[in-house]
Amino acid sequence: MDTETLVKTKTGKMFAKVLAAGMESRFRYRFFGPVNILKGADLLPGQTVLEVGCGTGYFTIPAARLIGDQGSLVAMDIVAESVELVSKKVRTASLKNVRVIKGDAIDTGLDAESFHTILLFGVIPA
Repeated sequence: MDTETLVKTKTGKMFAKVLAAGMESRFRYRFFGPVNILKGADLLPGQTVLEVGCGTGYFTIPAARLIGDQGSLVAMDIVAESVELVSKKVRTASLKNVRVIKGDAIDTGLDAESFHTILLFGVIPA
């Protein structure tokens, strides 16, 4: 069963809610803050970044701020609900340098040469 089909099942929806709650927990932000983790990715202002498996957007907003208005971030997830959630967070944060798309990490349809950095954190293989 693929990821898209799984998250539409009752069990998959419940699993996704539990996973999302853990991803967005205060504990995680306090002790494993996204900015500290992103420091290891050497993101620089003006870079073009692809975030594969953006999930709840835990890294999306901080990464977009690190690359600044001159940079560009494409946040991608295979799960439509994640795309909707992250799109809402991007709008709320008034970020103009982020594009959120639904896509598969195996075949993104994007030109890999057009990105300085590709972020891939905790992606569950389908």
